[in-house]
Amino acid sequence: MKTLIKRFIEEESGMETLEWALVGALVVLGFVAIWGTFGPKLSAVFTDMGTELDNARASAN
Repeated sequence: MKTLIKRFIEEESGMETLEWALVGALVVLGFVAIWGTFGPKLSAVFTDMGTELDNARASAN
């Protein structure tokens, strides 16, 4: 098992895989942070838009 891990770390493809995994993790963390900050506000905006569309449809009939 030690040999397998050592070989994985020493190979460039292993390091490249690790780098891409870290980049992916950072992207996910960024989305989580943005959603945590702006999620409730965006939800309110879409709720208000839905309400306005419902009101416009009701007044058109």
